[in-house]
Amino acid sequence: MPESTNVSQLHQQATRAFASRFGAPPRWCAAAPGRVNLIGEHTDYNQGHVLPIAIERWCVVAAGLPDSERSTFVSAAQDDVAQVDLAQLVQRRESGWGNYVLGTARQFQDRGWSIPNINAVIVSSVPVGSGLSSSAALCVAIAMLLEQITGQSLEPREKALLCQRVEHDFAGVPCGIMDQTASIMARAGYALHLDCREGTIGHVPMPDREQAVLLVIDTGVHHDLATNEYGLRRRQCEQAVAAMASLSGQNIESLRDVDPPLLAKLGPRLDPVLLQRARHVVSENARVLQAIAALESRDLKTFGQLMYASHDSLRDDYDVSCEELDQIVESARSIGLDGGVFGARMTGGGFGGCAIVLCDPRRVRTVTQTTADHFETAFQERPTIFATTAAGGARSLPC
Repeated sequence: MPESTNVSQLHQQATRAFASRFGAPPRWCAAAPGRVNLIGEHTDYNQGHVLPIAIERWCVVAAGLPDSERSTFVSAAQDDVAQVDLAQLVQRRESGWGNYVLGTARQFQDRGWSIPNINAVIVSSVPVGSGLSSSAALCVAIAMLLEQITGQSLEPREKALLCQRVEHDFAGVPCGIMDQTASIMARAGYALHLDCREGTIGHVPMPDREQAVLLVIDTGVHHDLATNEYGLRRRQCEQAVAAMASLSGQNIESLRDVDPPLLAKLGPRLDPVLLQRARHVVSENARVLQAIAALESRDLKTFGQLMYASHDSLRDDYDVSCEELDQIVESARSIGLDGGVFGARMTGGGFGGCAIVLCDPRRVRTVTQTTADHFETAFQERPTIFATTAAGGARSLPC
């Protein structure tokens, strides 16, 4: 579905739902996309390199002023309502999607920016729990909305950091900066190279639809990154950094400071699990830079091989894959280049969610059918599959 049509349809749904619920048209509207990470997984919170794209799946928020002294937020996707008084300093709830809304509002309040009570309807086509950054899309869309309402303006990186703090403080997820940055700063037709230490970005041209198509395959295995495993991986990386700094006597602030020769030298003296975690991050950073070079030279064969290598590292060294993700990647690998598949890997934090397959556009139907058939044979259900191109970033919408 074309990007503009997708946003337009969701925009219409949100404005209609708002008018139906609250009896008047909305005054403000905003949209933010989900994302797929092409390569560079679990490197962002290690100050490394990542290469995501925004996808043609969006979160749209329509809002207006209420008659009451409370704000009402309606999530169409969750079929749920959250109410709060935004005239007061908002607090974290025990759980739920409302924390992303409240946390974003709290970040504005903490800057001394007063927010009036509002009514809002949230409509999203970003699957929840599938590793496509539905929470980042929601936070960014709310931030875009609050900018309009308060008349304040945030620089793109400042806005990404604000939304990251919402994940940390209100959702309890110690994520990096990639998801928010991709949702805000993505450019249609380009992947976004983010240097998570320097905060710099570059736009890398993606192949056009005649060269390659990206398939997103949802395993249906939903994950909760607030669980212990995600935080454990981050702590293990920090422990590896501390151990290598002590062993080497060097100033090592993050795994970004570790190159393959240093890891090879110190690795035998590390705890085996910490060595595995560090080996993934160090090798993944190198793969991102190699993948950028491959895209720039239109070498999709090399890019695909890097995708496979990334998945193998995530599976074996970082231990964040799962049986369903592995099955999709192995199915794609069995189809091979001759069958139209350049490469495949899991995407997102892991423990479920989605895999991506880069394939020849002339073979999309066959690759989709074969992959779905293999998955159904293994797990007795068919995965959800959609194609996407690189979409643009978040925006305000007319109401």
